[in-house]
This record gives sequence, structure tokens and C-alpha cells, in this order.
Amino acid sequence: METQLDYLIRLVEAVIYGGLVGYERQLRLKSAGIRTHILITLGAALMMLISKYGFFDMLNHAQVDLDPSRVASQVVSSIGFIGVGAILTYRHGIEGLTTSASIWCVTAIGLAVGAGMHFLAFTATILILLIQILLHHRHFLDGLPGALEGRLIVHLKGDTRMMEKIVEELRSQKIKKLQAIVLAYDSENLIFKLNFIIQTEEELSFIVIFLSQYKQITEVENVKSL
Repeated sequence: METQLDYLIRLVEAVIYGGLVGYERQLRLKSAGIRTHILITLGAALMMLISKYGFFDMLNHAQVDLDPSRVASQVVSSIGFIGVGAILTYRHGIEGLTTSASIWCVTAIGLAVGAGMHFLAFTATILILLIQILLHHRHFLDGLPGALEGRLIVHLKGDTRMMEKIVEELRSQKIKKLQAIVLAYDSENLIFKLNFIIQTEEELSFIVIFLSQYKQITEVENVKSL
């Protein structure tokens, strides 16, 4: 017979698994990080516990038929709204598909924990982490914990030559995997995105301060893609 302590342990287990996946997302500067993934996994586990064990007192009534999968199916349907909210469209580019998928996956992990399928939930968590870390870049080492992916949108009063000069000076600062992508431009203004790899968030602040020395740069946006 399940006890309240068993339920509590399952909730803590869900928090741990959701936190692990959320930690990887937060390392990559995604706004859907540890707290978001923990709350989703915890909520899914709690919903499954309520669905599976919360109506035992009703079983004594005649003609009462309980189906725990009904609550689970509603959780899967409702998480789609959060998943869609994690997908952003910015200047004809799409961001957040991977994090949206991870939100969907941690929901399933929470349901598995709530249902008592501990080994399945643990295995799924490990697989998600391996996929997110190892397959995030073409070179596996770039995706190991400690390597953060930064993205900045830079508004520049100038042309591509000025952009190239800025990029080269950034490269001289030993910024890893630095890439510049032009998003929009006209005769006087240029908007481009900088993608790069850093080791700490302090390095991101350094890059922003470094860019601020250019009078031609009017705005720098920190893009926390989901």
C-alpha cells in the first residue's frame, strides 16, 4: 500500500530529474531553465499521483470506474501551450524548438515518476542529457558542461565592412566559435547576430561592454533563445 511518504519521495525525484534537464538548458543561456523544467516535471508528477491515488475513496461506490490515463492525457495536451510559448520567431528565424521538445519530454518524465516507473524516468533523463550535450554541436567537446552558447543581436550604423572589423577584433579576444549572421540592412544601418561559445556568463558581459565602445553600435540585444 502506498503511503504519503512514497508520494513525497516521487515528487522529490521529479524535481531532481527536471532540475538536471533544466540545468543543461540554463547552461546554454535559455530562458526556460532550471525553475521552469522543475515546475513542469513536479506538476506532471503531482497530477499523475492525484489521478492514480487521489480517488480511492470513490471506489466503494457502485458503478464508479476510474481511468488514471485520463488526467495524464490532459496533462500532455495542456503542456502544448507552454511548448508553443517556448518557440519564438525573430526576424524570420525560429528559436526554441529544442527547448520546447525538452519541456514535452520532462512532462513525460514527471508522469512516469508519478506512476511509479522510476527506472524508466531515470533512463529517459539520462538519455535526454546525453542527446542535449553530445549532439548540440558537430564537435562533442563544444557541448560539454561549462561551454555556454551566447547570442547577441547588434544594431550597427554602418556597412558589412564595419561589421567584419568588429568581428575580427572580437576574434582577437579569443572568443570561441564566433559567427556573424546578417539579419537586415539598408544603406545606413545593419543588424546582425553574433553566435559564440563562452565559459562563464561574465564573458558575455565582457563582450557586451567590448561592443559598447563602438559609437556606431546603437543597440545590443541578449537573445535568450528557448
